[in-house]
Amino acid sequence: MTKLIKIADWDGNTRINVVFVHGLGGHAYDTWRRNGDDNAFWPAWLVRDVPGLAAWTLAYDAPPTNWFGTAMPIQDRAKNVLECLLGQPELKGLPLVFVCHSLGGLVVKQILRAADGRRAYGAEEAAFLESVKGVSFIATPHTGSIHATLLDKLRLIAWPSASTLDLVKNNANLRDLNVWYRNWSTGLRHKVFYEKRGTTAGVIVADDSSDPGLLHVDPVGIDSDHLEICKPADASDLVYARTRDFIVEEVVQDKTSSTACGSLRRFDLPTLPHSRSRKFAPIVVRVAVLLIIGLIAFKGVQALLFPPDLLGAATVEEIEAAVRAKSPKLTATQIDQFIQSLRFAHTTGRGLAIVAW
Repeated sequence: MTKLIKIADWDGNTRINVVFVHGLGGHAYDTWRRNGDDNAFWPAWLVRDVPGLAAWTLAYDAPPTNWFGTAMPIQDRAKNVLECLLGQPELKGLPLVFVCHSLGGLVVKQILRAADGRRAYGAEEAAFLESVKGVSFIATPHTGSIHATLLDKLRLIAWPSASTLDLVKNNANLRDLNVWYRNWSTGLRHKVFYEKRGTTAGVIVADDSSDPGLLHVDPVGIDSDHLEICKPADASDLVYARTRDFIVEEVVQDKTSSTACGSLRRFDLPTLPHSRSRKFAPIVVRVAVLLIIGLIAFKGVQALLFPPDLLGAATVEEIEAAVRAKSPKLTATQIDQFIQSLRFAHTTGRGLAIVAW
């Protein structure tokens, strides 16, 4: 499912559009607000603080694992989202800024590349590219993440989605996309933020990967982890304040934007369905394989820690046959004495030193 949802505007008097694009495992609303609180939904703060701005959020499926749903490879997702953007009349003819978290930044870069590839024969795509004025990257893994690499190595259990596999560290497609974007995007304005704290799983996007390597763009470290960096606590938060300033000063570049133009309108947010995996047959097969592996592992550990009592279960004839096969020169009396000694040691719990015959 791909859906562009309008959050708020100024009574139809829109002069600039801002589209928020969530990342891997993200949500069109919850990625941008703390604890599901609508009052902490900062795309609406931008509209409140920047008259003439309209805020939108993009909903698309990007589950980290196929256990939870199905994702498209980034090239397919980009074309899918591009068609959604081109089909929105309210975006046409007005400056456009993207605010992206994590995978969302890579999706936007791929969208621009897809549009550029069709510019020569697509009037819509050419007009769209002319409207894009800036991009804000928030904790975007431009060269991938080691965590995606780990999930790839644990493929049987983790079952990573196509979106996760796109984020494998030093993925050749990501390197190619990043080089293309550096050369192509010289006419755009950029703001880059990156996380400086780790989650319980560590730092998700390392410093080097969060830097797109753009000329005259200095990434800004933020005292937050990968999940919280895109959820400002209030309007004084550095990510919010500097994103707002970036839009007003570097993209709009219009001092009259501070003048009220109409009344602020905030729209009801439609309920979005939760992503669910429909790969029922692969799920059943994978669960069965994991159960078999788990049972084998359990039996192996059980045998290692609690070995079977082979001596107690053996008959006298079996023990005698084993001893004769090992040492055929022993007499019947010697074998009988040895068996009795074993029985005694076993029943009393005492050790018995056995020397090779």
